[in-house]
Amino acid sequence: MTDPWRSINDIPWYINYFKPGDTLFLKRDQWYTGTLSINSSGSAGAPIVIMGYGAGNAPKMQYNVNSPTEQNVYDRTIIRLNQANYIVVDGLELTDDYTPWWNHNVTANVGYGVYIYGTNGNGSHNVIKNVTISKLGCGVSIDGGSDNTVSDCTIMNLRMILNTPDVQWDDFGAMGIMIGGSNNTITRNIIQECYSNSYDYQIDGGAIEMYGAVSNNKILYNKCSENLGFMEFGSSSGQQALNNVVGYNLLINNGHVFWINTNNGYGVDVRNLQFYNNNVIETHAPRLPDVRNMIGIASTPWVSNVLTMKNNIFWIATGSNITDPNIQPFNGPQLIHQSNLYHLAGGLMGFNMDGSEKKLNANDQVFANTSDSDPNQWDFALSLFSAALNIGQNTGIGLDKDFFDQAVPTDGMYDAGIAQQGMTTRIMSTLPVQFLSVKGLPGTLANTIVWETTNDGANHFEVEKSNDGNTFSKIADVPYNAKAGASSTRYMYADVNKTGDVQYYRIKAVEKGSDGPYSQVVTIKSTTATDNANNSLSLTVYPNPAQDFVYVKTTATDLQNKEMVLVNMSGVELRKTRITTTGNQVQLNVSDLPKGTYAIKLLDNKTSKGESIMFTKK
Repeated sequence: MTDPWRSINDIPWYINYFKPGDTLFLKRDQWYTGTLSINSSGSAGAPIVIMGYGAGNAPKMQYNVNSPTEQNVYDRTIIRLNQANYIVVDGLELTDDYTPWWNHNVTANVGYGVYIYGTNGNGSHNVIKNVTISKLGCGVSIDGGSDNTVSDCTIMNLRMILNTPDVQWDDFGAMGIMIGGSNNTITRNIIQECYSNSYDYQIDGGAIEMYGAVSNNKILYNKCSENLGFMEFGSSSGQQALNNVVGYNLLINNGHVFWINTNNGYGVDVRNLQFYNNNVIETHAPRLPDVRNMIGIASTPWVSNVLTMKNNIFWIATGSNITDPNIQPFNGPQLIHQSNLYHLAGGLMGFNMDGSEKKLNANDQVFANTSDSDPNQWDFALSLFSAALNIGQNTGIGLDKDFFDQAVPTDGMYDAGIAQQGMTTRIMSTLPVQFLSVKGLPGTLANTIVWETTNDGANHFEVEKSNDGNTFSKIADVPYNAKAGASSTRYMYADVNKTGDVQYYRIKAVEKGSDGPYSQVVTIKSTTATDNANNSLSLTVYPNPAQDFVYVKTTATDLQNKEMVLVNMSGVELRKTRITTTGNQVQLNVSDLPKGTYAIKLLDNKTSKGESIMFTKK
């Protein structure tokens, strides 16, 4: 440890004769240049380990671009495991500082971060973990090996390996992980921005490439975002891809989920591809405009059960289809689909839904929080009123943890998506909710009912209304939306259908399987023109309809220290702000809101007076 090697060239030649149990330490905060080739093998109980030591950043390894030992980019790699078994690579950084981070037009200088090559049972039982790989052509390539594990790695910002303007259909690269073997496990990795410009394909790349005879691989608990597709299947000689499992992955803005080549020289026979408990989120247009289907296949195969989809959530806000609605290559025995949720914004299914599946309405609640414009910042936990609850089924693949490492229930209460609602939360949902307060606030365009409850479980709330104070009828459902870690939650509902001089309201908490308690009755007298003239908080809002911003203006002389609350028409509080600026006008950013009608409530905490006004987001 006192005289560390400064470069790969310092490592003695006998490195090729490592023995099982040996460890190669690379000093942290040190740069290493060259290719590290390992030709020896460890054993099941005594692997050969390559890892960092000391304090500081991970050891940083780069290929020697200035003096390359290989002419072709596809022959260049930073770590090569050649016919080696039981090797552990842990906690390194592999990159190319000569490639600009922002430029996806350039071709990679280096083909691979880690290249595992094996034949006749070799290239197997290796572990690549806690490695950061960037600005290369491919993060990790498993070429023929089996029983390898790639876990807890970050692979990002990749480029093309081969990109020729004069030869057709030879471009390839920008692949996060390439799997060319069987029984491998790819788990808990972050793979992002794997795409690059291509002469042949306009843009090429993807998170995971399955190539050749690839069976019984497990792709679990990964987060893949902003890649050119999540997974592509192909081969060079009509090989088979059987029984691969893809479960509990978070897939954000990859443009599509699967592309299966079945034609020409790259065709592959895919069967029993199992796609379970994944979240597929699309919020912006795909990088390739022609890719309009989340799941694509070159031609309809004659075999049954190419793909089985269960317990997935497809949240597609881009107009993309699930499968091709014209050719309908999966509207038959090729696709088994059960217990999935679909949120579509103009796209089509391309097949007939199973009775266990659900197409969501615009107001259906699924995730705990989707208010941020960047879906990477969403809270994908399920609220107690989520449409994903209890819609799932036992997939039979034996996964006992969800994406967030929470136990998957064993009592038959299976949820769709990457997050299973915890047993503690389920038990809490049986406790009676308590009303802490309920208020009724008159408004020019709407009456607003505000109530606060304990965070004991309720299924949802029903807002009831009466014109005489005796006979009540339901006018709205409001989802239960308790925030984790909070002892209470405040809810709002804006009633725009005001009739008569006086309205009476009450709230009913609906618990699972039964009705819960009622709140006290609140009385609201209609606001008249005279009232408005005397109301110091009389509001106007413009422009209305609005697109990016609205301005809220009051006849009061000063809005400072007033509280402004934004709610949707389901009564869910979206935003609450205490105004700190002086003056009688304030700007509110509404650019991230979906189209619809919203209410703005302005409260004076000193006088307890309030006023609400409606606007439309176009």
